[in-house]
Amino acid sequence: MKLHKKLIISFTFLFTLLFTGCDFLGENVPGNGTIPTTSIVDALPSETVTTLRALPDDFTTRKAISYSGYREGQSPDTKIYPTTDQILEDLQMLESMGLTLIRLYDTSTHAERVLEVIKTNNLDMKVMLGVWIAGATEAEDLINIENLDKAVTLANGEYSDTVLAISVGNECMVDWNTFGHAVPAAHVAGYATYIRSKVTQPITVDDNWEPWSMKDESNTVGPYADVELVIKAVDFLAIHTYPIFDAEHGLWDHVLEDTPEAERADAMMNAAIDYAEKNYDAVKNNIVSLGFDKPIVIGESGWQDSGDAENIGHQVNQAMYYEKMNQWLETDIDSPVTCFFFEAFDEPWKSSDDHWGFFNVNREAKYIVSSNATWSTLEFTTDANSYTDSDAVYVIPVDLDPIYTVTDSIFIVMGEDLSVGYNGQLAGEENNLQWESWENNSTAGFDDYLAGDGQETGGDNDFIAPIQPTPESWGWGMMALMKKQGMDLSAFSNGHLTFSIKTTYSGNIEIGCQTGYGADGDSWDLIKTVDPTNNSYGYLNDGQWHEVSIPISDLVAIGSHSFGNTGGTINLGKVYIPFVIGDRDGNPDTAVVNVDKIRWTQN
Repeated sequence: MKLHKKLIISFTFLFTLLFTGCDFLGENVPGNGTIPTTSIVDALPSETVTTLRALPDDFTTRKAISYSGYREGQSPDTKIYPTTDQILEDLQMLESMGLTLIRLYDTSTHAERVLEVIKTNNLDMKVMLGVWIAGATEAEDLINIENLDKAVTLANGEYSDTVLAISVGNECMVDWNTFGHAVPAAHVAGYATYIRSKVTQPITVDDNWEPWSMKDESNTVGPYADVELVIKAVDFLAIHTYPIFDAEHGLWDHVLEDTPEAERADAMMNAAIDYAEKNYDAVKNNIVSLGFDKPIVIGESGWQDSGDAENIGHQVNQAMYYEKMNQWLETDIDSPVTCFFFEAFDEPWKSSDDHWGFFNVNREAKYIVSSNATWSTLEFTTDANSYTDSDAVYVIPVDLDPIYTVTDSIFIVMGEDLSVGYNGQLAGEENNLQWESWENNSTAGFDDYLAGDGQETGGDNDFIAPIQPTPESWGWGMMALMKKQGMDLSAFSNGHLTFSIKTTYSGNIEIGCQTGYGADGDSWDLIKTVDPTNNSYGYLNDGQWHEVSIPISDLVAIGSHSFGNTGGTINLGKVYIPFVIGDRDGNPDTAVVNVDKIRWTQN
């Protein structure tokens, strides 16, 4: 969907568990997200690089882009790969644009075909070759080493002149990786040392900027202490930065009242580059503090034109981000060596994480290409957009009413027949309740409330919310939002979150709320996993109505900062999301979850 107007920021954007624009799957993708404490790789030593392998001039001077050529009906998980003719078409397009340094993510059949096409057709293209690694079981270790050995063969053989550098892993160390390919940093360091001993190319690891900085969201070393081993083991660092998702939105320049409306999109994009610079500085400062002076490249960064990036994803903004990023790289001598922009072409298999490409899946040029003075002269078919620079979007801060202090003994989130208590569904005369799911309303939803089924012990006789999960690989989630006016629920600290539920959804379910406000950077998740076969809250998944009641104190006890938020403390006096339900354990079940009579009680 293309955005043609300036939109109001949604809570989804503030709360969502965000993906970056990465290839999550390789030829071999084992793993269930758990990391055991023992592994055959424990015996694989990592070493400190004493003499860095310099990045070749071809690496530092060429324009770089990530390439993954999957078209409609193709994907790495199904192992239906682009043909050599399709790859040739793609690479010739990129070559004509001067984008002649490409990043590949694995050693799959797709990667082999890319290298073959470059060599056979004498294309002026160079490659940073990726190696997919995943998990830490013995079976996964063996597959990882097999992938490393395959990269060695490709880099040392007939493609040695094409492969300029090798990157081990893709976002394996960052602490929000719950997608089944997390790898302990000590193992990553061992893998880097292993392959470095067998090739002559410089070695890196691609990961989110945060583990490279060795500070988590709370600004502590947290899970990243062993990343120092990785820093020691590589020749250069490849960091990922995605301001479109990561930035603390209260800090965007465009929200300043003295920014004229006509300048807000430009101010927002400037703030995005500022944020990317801060990511880079955090990594740079960390490695300097450790006594190292190693090159840093941006292994991934981009701007989505729709999809997950609700409200600020647009083709014009994508073009602005590319231009401003290049300005930084070309004018600041202390900037990263280069940036692999994500990505060349849209990939429909990624679902909501699609729409990062300079071209759509039909190889039609987007505004980022058609607006470029040089690229616009090339004979590309455009996607027929009629955008101008003035179509750039920006976030308009929500005009919130003051927080309302609830003094009634019951706070009603949803439930037409709950007549006793303060009804949070209204803020004055305006509807205050809004349902949104994670991932830009893509992982769950319902078209409308359904009439109650007359089962008085659960659903009321008026309306119930029939939540339909449409899970991504990581799961799904749905939130009841107070979109206009937050609530002070301090008086409910000794009470309960209570609601009615009817479902046959298999496995565990997550239930809770969120305190704080994403734009203020002080959001906390108070979300508890509940097992239907063993819990004291009343939850069952037998297809009958049941009342679930969870002590607020149980939720507070397991609270943690929401993604990207680092400020404040758990604050029941500031609640905009009083109800959350979901499952982030990768369960593919799509059974409807009916909920009703959602309320907070003081006892």
